[in-house]
Amino acid sequence: MPNIRLTPDRDEDTSNGCGKADNAGQTTAGYNPSESMAEDIAGIRQLLIQMQADQENKLNKIKKTTSSIKGKLTDVLEHLDNVEKRLDFLEDSAKKAAAKPSATHSEVKRLCQKVDDQENRARRNNLRFTGFPNHCEGKDALSLLERTIPEMLGIDFPRDVICVRGAASEKKDVRWQGHRISIYPDYSKEVQIQRQRFRKCREKLHERKVKFALLYPAVLKIDTRDGQHKFDDPKEAQQFIDSM
Repeated sequence: MPNIRLTPDRDEDTSNGCGKADNAGQTTAGYNPSESMAEDIAGIRQLLIQMQADQENKLNKIKKTTSSIKGKLTDVLEHLDNVEKRLDFLEDSAKKAAAKPSATHSEVKRLCQKVDDQENRARRNNLRFTGFPNHCEGKDALSLLERTIPEMLGIDFPRDVICVRGAASEKKDVRWQGHRISIYPDYSKEVQIQRQRFRKCREKLHERKVKFALLYPAVLKIDTRDGQHKFDDPKEAQQFIDSM
C-alpha cells in the first residue's frame, strides 16, 4: 500500500502555537522565583538562629554544672588537705609521746590508787544507809537518823561510826517500820566495785554459816578450823568455798 502522510494546516498550527505562548506567559506571570528563594533563605536563617540559641542555652547549663562541680572539688581538696595536716600533727605528737612519755601505765595506776586511798580515808567516818523508803527523811535526814538509829539498834545515839557498825553487825537483821535497813561504810566508787565482786562468795558463806569478813579495801577473810584464809581474787575465793 502507498504511504500516506498527513500535514496539518498552517493556520491551525499558528493558532495552536499562539495559544501555547499565551498559556506560558500566564504561568510565568503568577510565579516569582526570586521571592520564593528569599523566603527560603529567611526561613533557613531563622532556623539557624534558633539552633544557635538552643546550643548556647545548653552550653550555659553545662558551664553552670561544671562550675558547681569545680567548687565542690575545691572544697573536697581543702578538706583532704586539712585532714592530712591533722594526721601529720597526730603522728608527730604520737612520736613525741612515745619518745618522752609523761607517765607509764603502772605509774598512773599507782597514782590513782593513792588518790582513791586518800578519798576513802576522808570518808572513814561516814556511813551509808539503804532500805529507807523514799522521802521519809523530809527536809532533815540527820534528825531522822537521830531518832531511828537508837530505835533500830537498841542503843543510845552514838557519836562513833564503829559503834553503829558493831551494833548493826551484832543485830544482823536491822529493820525500821517493816523495812530492812542495811548499813555500809561510805567507800569510794572504785572500792565499792571491788567489794561488790565478792557478793556471790558472801552469799554462799552466809548460807553455810561460815564466819567471814570483808576487809578494806576488798579482801575476803574466811575463818575455818584450819585458820584464816584471805583472798583478793573473787575466783580464787569461790574455788576455796566450793572445796570446803
